[in-house]
Amino acid sequence: MPRRPVHPGPAAGWWTRILEMLKDVRTWTTLAYLLVMLPLGIVYFTLAVCGLAVSAACIGTPLALLARQFGWTQFDFTVNDEVFGGAWSLTHPLIGSLLLLVTGVIILTVLMHLARALIRGHARLAKSLLVVPGA
Repeated sequence: MPRRPVHPGPAAGWWTRILEMLKDVRTWTTLAYLLVMLPLGIVYFTLAVCGLAVSAACIGTPLALLARQFGWTQFDFTVNDEVFGGAWSLTHPLIGSLLLLVTGVIILTVLMHLARALIRGHARLAKSLLVVPGA
């Protein structure tokens, strides 16, 4: 958390307080932080949603194929095998499904490690822009 600003002292006029805020480094670093947060927020959201969607699809597709194989569901769907191995996955659907499941778990694990690294980097960014040293 940012440290509390130093008490401004005795009450001053309205114009004087505005000038003091404009001279304060904390005002400008906070504005810079807010400007940087817009593109970063978009990137964070896109990475999270796309990463979770791809990993969920990779994990869920073999499970749905397994459910269809055992007759647990009446839902009929086709899988675009050209995306996940082409003819090889058609000749070996079990191996292709296992590879897809493992790929989904790996993507999910990498996504969680990426999120952890982004959080650490964001914390450093916030500390550098929001905490004024010596204040």
